[in-house]
Amino acid sequence: MIYASATVDVDVLVTIVLSLCGAFVLVGLAILLIKLIGTVGRMNHLLDEISPDLIESVDKIPKTVDNLNVIVENVVDMTDDLANTLPVVLENVESISDAGGETVTSIATLITAITDSLGDFILKIRQPLQTIRTVGGTLYKMSRTMSKKMKDREKEKKVKNRRKKSKFA
Repeated sequence: MIYASATVDVDVLVTIVLSLCGAFVLVGLAILLIKLIGTVGRMNHLLDEISPDLIESVDKIPKTVDNLNVIVENVVDMTDDLANTLPVVLENVESISDAGGETVTSIATLITAITDSLGDFILKIRQPLQTIRTVGGTLYKMSRTMSKKMKDREKEKKVKNRRKKSKFA
């Protein structure tokens, strides 16, 4: 019988184990690098696909902002015109009929204050579309209030005329 024995130094064994571990780590890093390169390639492809649409959208933003600024400026001009025109109209109405003169003056003051407030509000607002909707609602309410006041005034005239007629009858 032949007995054979082999001895390996611990230094050699540690070197072999560390070399194998290093080789496995290098293979893992290579696989990770390949996957990373693939992901970056897909991201570049995706960016290439959406870049034209994104550039087109970004190019339209200044025009849209300019259009919104024009709209806001027009609304401010309209409120300024209303602030100037409504008191004159109300003064003419007051000169035509003395009935309800104080009411008309207070309405003119109220409308002037509202339109001045609206002008300041529009200049300070950050969302022009919301501003336009708000101004439209306020103008609608003002027109309803004016219409109601005018109807009330006409009713007062009719009552006065009836009283005058009944005094002469």
